[in-house]
This record gives sequence, structure tokens and C-alpha cells, in this order.
Amino acid sequence: TGNYTVVLQTSNTCDSMVNLNLTVNPTKITNLTRVICQGQSITVGTQSFTSTGNYTVVLQTSNTCDSTVNLNLTVNPTKITNLTRVLCQGQSITVGTQSFTSTGNYTVVLQTSNTCDSTVNLYLTVNPIITPSVTIQSNKNNICQGDAILFTAIPAPSGLLLSYQWQVNGFNTGSNSPQFSSALLNNGDIVGVKLTTTTNCANPTSVNSNIITAIVNSVNYIKPSVEYCKNDSSVVDLQIVSNPDPHYTIIWKNGNAITTNVDSSKYIINNTISGSIPIEINFGNNCKVRDVLSYTVNPLPSVNAVVDKSRVRYEEEVQLDALSNQVLTYNWTPSVELNDSLIKNPVSVIRQSTLFTVNVKDAKNCVITDSVFVELIDECYDNFIYMPMAFSPNRDGINDCFGIISPPKLSAYKLTIFDRWGEKVFESTDEKNCWDGTYKGSQVQTDSYIYLVSFKCYNGKLLSKKGAVTVVK
Repeated sequence: TGNYTVVLQTSNTCDSMVNLNLTVNPTKITNLTRVICQGQSITVGTQSFTSTGNYTVVLQTSNTCDSTVNLNLTVNPTKITNLTRVLCQGQSITVGTQSFTSTGNYTVVLQTSNTCDSTVNLYLTVNPIITPSVTIQSNKNNICQGDAILFTAIPAPSGLLLSYQWQVNGFNTGSNSPQFSSALLNNGDIVGVKLTTTTNCANPTSVNSNIITAIVNSVNYIKPSVEYCKNDSSVVDLQIVSNPDPHYTIIWKNGNAITTNVDSSKYIINNTISGSIPIEINFGNNCKVRDVLSYTVNPLPSVNAVVDKSRVRYEEEVQLDALSNQVLTYNWTPSVELNDSLIKNPVSVIRQSTLFTVNVKDAKNCVITDSVFVELIDECYDNFIYMPMAFSPNRDGINDCFGIISPPKLSAYKLTIFDRWGEKVFESTDEKNCWDGTYKGSQVQTDSYIYLVSFKCYNGKLLSKKGAVTVVK
């Protein structure tokens, strides 16, 4: 802007002068920064803008000088969310500050931090609560042990998403199936199923069925070890425990003999050789068990009772023996006069005729007996009183003394010796004290002397003997 003078040379050489009075109007530049929400627009001049970007707009002004607008535009999105939700009765869903509990379609406008509101379209379904249940049934009960029972689960209501867990006595078993079968049940076992559902609005999600108590007829028995000795017998007891019905019948097939025992588990075997007996046990609901009972018959031991002397004098010792090639235990009777009645070969002092019996037992407790007789020689007679007819008291150690030679067991003994004139030259009450042929300290003459011997025998009998003995020099 200003006043200017310009001299212009023209073609005719005459300069012309231009006096310029100039005014310069300004050209305006405007920088705009704007933020709007999606769906909104901004207009600059005759132009509208709806998208984020940098824009330049030239505007013509009244003074014919254009102005420029630089637009920095940000368009923030407006969020629209479509929600589909399924709830169970008694539940709720919250969108923003609003809670919803009933089936319906709802629109919620939410104000965001960038001042542009967002919209939530909620499509809500509220379903009623489902209470699941399950019952089980069995195809049979009261069975024999080893038979199978089939259990079936019946759930309610229908259409549930289900899984099954079968249980026996509280322990998990079986597979994820509405049916369960077992041939391994015992009497009193408790069978049930736990049902679990993933169906929405099921409450509770797991339920237990009724229980079925299995009635399984079984017979438990202990088969004994039967062993006895030949010629003996054995009472066999199977020790039966039947369940649940305590009544049973046992059929014993011993050779050609068939014995039926009702409610008794005992049977007597007296077979003479080892073998086995088939048995059949009938019990419960037409149930039966077959088995075989083996038994062992042990042979009797062998023994031969002997004695070294079968005829002996009073209080003479004898040696008994039980001859056998087996290992045995012994018991001799009568035991009063034996040194040991429990050994193989005891010794006895004989005071009367005796029948000795030995009972022998082997390792199997089999017993057999044998006997041997020992006769006592009765010496309580005169002819058993032996007195020498002569003796020679010369101190040579042979026949130096006169007395009773083989006396039996005696008491009240008395020996008196007289010379031929009746004078007593010796007397003794001890049968071990004999006459050495002296009288009053001197040797008697060779002559015959009279003796008188008397005593009481071991059986109480009084005996006496009179005779002559010759003293030989």
C-alpha cells in the first residue's frame, strides 16, 4: 500500500507521468482443529467433511481477496454393540447402570470418554430353572453269586445334556452310560448313579439317584484239610456261611453212598484209603456250588514189643524194647515198675507177672499198640531154698562160707547151725551173713552139722528148711 509516481516514456518522446495510489488488502489463512463423532459432519464454506483428515478450503471474501482454511479433522467412532444373552431365572445382566432380569430387546446408550456415545443393543432371554432328577431300576435281583444284574438310569426332564457316574458302595465304577451291568456284586452291595448335566439353568447340576441294595445268594465255606489215621474217622466241617438265606443242603457223594445234609455242614469220613469226595451245595434262589473235598488216610505205624527175658525171678530186671524202623513216641503201661515209660526201651524190675503194653505214635499222630508178657517165677516153695551140702572154710576163696545160696526176696530170716551134740555153733538173722566154719573163734572139726533156716517169702509165705552140711578140711 502507498502513493507511487511512475514516468512512462511514450513513442512521441513525450514522457507521461502516472501517479499511483495503491491499496493492498490482506489474504486470510485460518488453521482449524476439530473433533466430531461418527455420523456428524463439519462444514467449511460450502464443503462438508465427515471423515478424519487434513483439508484446505479457499474462501472468497467480499474484497475479492480469497482466504484459506486449513482443517485438521478427527472423527471419533460411535460404537454400536449387539449383545445376545441367555440368563436363568433369578439372574440379571447389567449394561452401563441398568440391570435386566426379564426376556426382551433393550437399547442402552453409553457415554464414552471421547464425548461420543456408544449404543448397546441387548437381546435377552431368561429361561426358567430346571431341576434334574434320576432314578435307577434293575432287571432282576435276588440272584446267585456270579450272575449279572443290569441297572438302567432314568433321568428327568428329558433333553438334558447328561453324564453318568455309576457307584458301588460309594466307589466309582462303570462307564459314562445310562446302563451299568456287573456280575461281581456281593450281597448287600449298594448300587447308585450320580448324574451331572451341563444344560443351562439346571440347579443343581449334579444329583444322586436312589440306591438299590443287591441281594446276592452266596455260600462262603472253608474247606478243611482232612487227615486221619487208618481205622479212625474224621468229622468234616465245611464251616458254611450262607448269605442272605441261612438254609442250605449239602449232597456228599462218597463212592456209591449219597448223603444229604440239610442245614448241617458236618460229615463223617471213615474210608481206609486216601481219596476225594464230590460235594454239591444248594442254597438261596436255586443256586448251587460244586466242589471236591480231598482227604488223606495215613497208615498206622508198625511196632513189635519184645523183652530180653520172659520168665524171671522176683525183682529181677528185664529189658523191654519196641522194635520199629520209624521215628515214634512211646508210652509203656503199666508204668509203675518202669524206669521211664516214655522211652523206646525201658527197664522194669519184676515183682509180679505182668503184661506190658506199648502205645506208639508217629509224626501223623497215628497210634498202634503191642504187648509182651513177663512171667514171674514163684520161688516161694521149699524146693527153691538151696543150701550147700558141704563147704571148705580153708580161706582159699572157694566155698569158704555156708549160707543160703539163692534166696528169693525174704524177710524175718534166721539161720541156726548145731553140732551133732545139739550145741548151737552159729546163728544169723542176715541172709548175707554166712557161717565161716568157726565157733568161739576157732575152726570147727570136720564133721556134719545140722542147720535150720527159716524166713518169710516176698509174698508173705513162711518157709523153713532143715538139713545137714559137712565141713571139709
